[in-house]
Amino acid sequence: MTKKKRRRRSENNWEPSEEKSQAKRRRKSADSTGSILKEFLDDLAVDDTLADVAERVDGLLEAVVSNVVKLTYIKTRLELCTCDSSLFEKYSEAILQNVQLLPTLAECFPNTFLKFVDVLAPFLSVSAIDKTVLACLLSAFENSLSTLSELSVEVMQSLDRVLIPHLHTSDAEGNFPALQCYVALKSHGNLSAKLFKLFATFLRGANMARLAFEFRSDKSKKIKSQHLNSPTLNTMLGLLGRIGSYFDIDLHLTFWRHGRGAIHRYEGKPFFADARDLFEFFAFSRESPHSLAAFEALGYLTAPHPQLLMDDPLRKTYSTLLTPENVEDMPMKIQTLRNLNLFVDRQSERLEKPRPMVRNPEGAIP
Repeated sequence: MTKKKRRRRSENNWEPSEEKSQAKRRRKSADSTGSILKEFLDDLAVDDTLADVAERVDGLLEAVVSNVVKLTYIKTRLELCTCDSSLFEKYSEAILQNVQLLPTLAECFPNTFLKFVDVLAPFLSVSAIDKTVLACLLSAFENSLSTLSELSVEVMQSLDRVLIPHLHTSDAEGNFPALQCYVALKSHGNLSAKLFKLFATFLRGANMARLAFEFRSDKSKKIKSQHLNSPTLNTMLGLLGRIGSYFDIDLHLTFWRHGRGAIHRYEGKPFFADARDLFEFFAFSRESPHSLAAFEALGYLTAPHPQLLMDDPLRKTYSTLLTPENVEDMPMKIQTLRNLNLFVDRQSERLEKPRPMVRNPEGAIP
């Protein structure tokens, strides 16, 4: 091989790493641009002398949303007709550049952004092709919802129509970000009961998968589950763990209302205990194909409860996996560290935002 060919080959070998470094630089530059924009918008909100400028920036958000809609329309027309692929890519990149501004703008101008819920609804559908745009929009909604202290009934209903389909489709890519929007809605107190009915449905389906796994070798008991050995069950476990982490599921699923009477709550926390038992079964079964997903879900479920970290088998498992001698099951060791990091984050959130003591009409604390 000649020096020229060898040099050309070595240059070609470096191309993937150069592309990766360029992608990293683009991400860093997008993050830095977002932080600079956020700092500028925060300054506008604080300084009363810049009220006129703030109003113009408020109009900028409307212009960005309008650009996203118009560019998507043109992109769709280009997709239907035969045209230069580079032109199609340019419009796709332009849409992405506009959408990436929305999370920051939505956080600073939440009321203005939420006016466009119905306009942006087609981009938030489960069948949305561009997942990056979907993720940015859901992030924008999460930022705006966590900023506002009050929401109108119309906005709540529109958000419910947009978000709940992502949770119904357990293998959709937008389900975890959509759930984060429900977490942001939690502070408004007017949550849809659909979320907790969905939890009960997923819990029932996951328990059927558990029975099918337990009796898989018993020919006398034929239990079938469409979710066992599929990515769908992993997603269902993830949703169950996250819902259990951010919501008091037993308070919502075991209550009984008599007119405006008190909320009755069972002492045994049956739904929480059932979900925990389910996660431990899949997480600690060596032959389970869903052990890692169940272990992650168990980390979410137990994160708000420090006392559960001291209970076996979780305490023993964490201690064993974190020993230096244990190098065989590296994915579970990494997930253990993530679970502990999540535990620290959830405890920090609880300290920053203490839960108010809300009393019902009869004076009891639910």
